[in-house]
Amino acid sequence: MPKQVNRERLEASLAALREFADEMGYWPSIRDWNAYAKDHDVMAAVTITRRMGMKWTDVGKYLGFAPLTEQDCIDALRAAAAVYPGLSVGDYEKWRANHPDRPNANAMLLMFGTWNAAKEKAGISLQAPHVHVISDEDMIRALKLCAEACGPSFGMRQYREWRKEHPDQPSLAAICMRFGAFNVAKQRAGLVTVPHGGARKSKNHRKMTGLARRDILLHWHQWRVSTGSESKGCSLYVSVHRWRWCLAWP
Repeated sequence: MPKQVNRERLEASLAALREFADEMGYWPSIRDWNAYAKDHDVMAAVTITRRMGMKWTDVGKYLGFAPLTEQDCIDALRAAAAVYPGLSVGDYEKWRANHPDRPNANAMLLMFGTWNAAKEKAGISLQAPHVHVISDEDMIRALKLCAEACGPSFGMRQYREWRKEHPDQPSLAAICMRFGAFNVAKQRAGLVTVPHGGARKSKNHRKMTGLARRDILLHWHQWRVSTGSESKGCSLYVSVHRWRWCLAWP
């Protein structure tokens, strides 16, 4: 009976070992397995090797896991870098999702110590891949495209809405930072500029101008009545010309 129990415990431990190795993506070290075995109440590495009569690496081969070599890691890194030139850890794991037979990033770190050391060993550049820098011409071109879609007098809000449908175009913040102001950028693009506040401000300006004119006429009429100039047929132009203080009126 004890032998049967031990046999079942060994088989359960080997099944757990195989599952653990699958999750790791490589054959675990004795230390890694012992830490796992302690938490999951399965046999430690020394017990498994004694019962199997094999070395630890031979147990891995028996379960279908060849020992991971440095060259295995280098080959995997180079294959992934062909798809992701910058090859961050995240990039490698994306690539490995379609190549589950390759060692995972943890295996690389165990093999080489750091991710950059792994990339150096594989001959992969540590520099970030070239990033396209947005030029003034790119921004001007974007403004002209927006003008074609929204009209030449479009404002910042319209550009922001237009860019939601064209996320590859420069952002509003980038344009304003580059040229100092949105209207300056539009002037560089040869487009119509709108005062800050848009059409509402222009309308208010016209309204205030009209009020100022009525105020002048009212003051002028009151002055003519009080001075008797009304009977002399004195015009607004002559009054303003003869009495310069009229120019101070709003």
